[in-house]
Amino acid sequence: MMFQTEPNHFLQSFDSPAIYWLMDATTRLGYNSAFIAVAIVLIFGIHMKKAFLATHMLIWTGFAGALLKDFFALPRPENVDSSLKHLVDEFNAASPFVRKGGESFFSLPTPEAIEYYRENKLDSYGFPSGHVSGSVAYWGGIGLLFNRTWVRVAAIIIIALMPFSRMYLGRHFLADVLGGLVLGGITVWLAWFFLIKKNKLSAYLSLSRLRLQMNMPTLIFISSCVILPIIFIVLGNSIAAQFLGLNIAFLLIGLQGFPSDEGKWPIRVLRVVLAIAVLVGSSILLDQLIRAVGLKGNDTVLLIKRALEMFLLIWGSTAIAKKLGWYKSQTR
Repeated sequence: MMFQTEPNHFLQSFDSPAIYWLMDATTRLGYNSAFIAVAIVLIFGIHMKKAFLATHMLIWTGFAGALLKDFFALPRPENVDSSLKHLVDEFNAASPFVRKGGESFFSLPTPEAIEYYRENKLDSYGFPSGHVSGSVAYWGGIGLLFNRTWVRVAAIIIIALMPFSRMYLGRHFLADVLGGLVLGGITVWLAWFFLIKKNKLSAYLSLSRLRLQMNMPTLIFISSCVILPIIFIVLGNSIAAQFLGLNIAFLLIGLQGFPSDEGKWPIRVLRVVLAIAVLVGSSILLDQLIRAVGLKGNDTVLLIKRALEMFLLIWGSTAIAKKLGWYKSQTR
């Protein structure tokens, strides 16, 4: 059952336009573009420092999930059972196998299928589900940090639907989504334990300015925000480049003094629109620059571009909003 495709076939037996729309819409909430869109709204429209924490919960869960995927190197349902319906564009090349999932409740897919896909490496393996772990970490973190009833209800709905979406679309086994739930749940628990139970959140939120000192908290902060992302970039993780850009921007904003998140809704909306414009504009300009110097397609340049895009999005948008008077200085 854990690595069998029968649960996927069962869910696909309910296929209809309405069900497909719901499952497809849910799974799209687990893509990087959706997370960036939500982060922009939270950072510039709601609360910058809380959004930064939620984003860290998402990214570190993603890093852990990526390492686990490569460690276990287990195929997805679509890879071991070509009789599943192809409902999304995510599918890899057509599978040479039919019904080669686990033969018993806890057994892995057949050794033949596992070996085949370890020799013919997949772009992304199945266990644990990144969509599920990321959704639990991010939306669970948002529910934990923002502490509004409607936010928590929305978070619960997304978290509950995501496993069914990924299985219905043939992207994950039952074991994959359960593993994602556990991984994301660990992240939320750690955030609750160290931020809420240990009463560290209020001190962090009250900071008007970052003051880096030669002590262990500063070392941990710099390591998690700069050093470790660089290591993941070296390992080829493109998300780490965006993460590094985000962290450097946040660090510079904090050293200069955090802006106040307060403001009437029209001002908050203007800040969000400005951030979107900066992201789109910087992406276009960087693309043009890369083409002009003949470096299109260079992997290193692409990583630098992603880091710069995120840096300009966060730091650039904040600086412009300050100049326009859409942000005020935060008082302690």
